[in-house]
Amino acid sequence: MMGRNRPGHCDDSNSKRGRKPDTEMLCYFEMLCSWLENEAEEELFTLHELGLKMSELADGHDTYSAKRLKQKLLDRYKGAIYFANVDGRPDMLFVSKLKQIQLSMTNGMTTKK
Repeated sequence: MMGRNRPGHCDDSNSKRGRKPDTEMLCYFEMLCSWLENEAEEELFTLHELGLKMSELADGHDTYSAKRLKQKLLDRYKGAIYFANVDGRPDMLFVSKLKQIQLSMTNGMTTKK
């Protein structure tokens, strides 16, 4: 059977079709996380604000959609962050435990999968 179900189809890095490989976007995501962990002064952001910051860090290059960015943040920080709707503002991100996570990652107490 031809099409998406054929073995190795998603592994074709030379393909000009579809979405670009995520390695570039992952780099910008890592930059955003570094900024959140080390430089961000606030503990409350909208998902939109984080998307704008990631776009700024990417200097106009493609970045994750809001939905994908939200999922990647949740996957990375597990229970240290959460999203809520506050005063009519959807997808507010609370990062109050982020400094603790950053310290534990620095000390080798947290392992990445």
